[in-house]
Amino acid sequence: MTPNENDLLNGTRFALAWHDNEIADFLDQTWIDGWLRESFLQHVTQQENRSEQEIQQALRNFEYQAHWLNLLT
Repeated sequence: MTPNENDLLNGTRFALAWHDNEIADFLDQTWIDGWLRESFLQHVTQQENRSEQEIQQALRNFEYQAHWLNLLT
């Protein structure tokens, strides 16, 4: 997601959500959650030695969102 030409011409502001009241809505967007899950799965299957059960538990616990939140701090 990036600003397009119309956004630039209209002066639309573009920024990542980082305030507490914005983060929940941001993470609830289907494409954001899917992107974070996909990135997490790609990393964990290529770089870590976790069992399928451990990976599924990490997904249920939203570990992929926690890693993203850590990057913001």
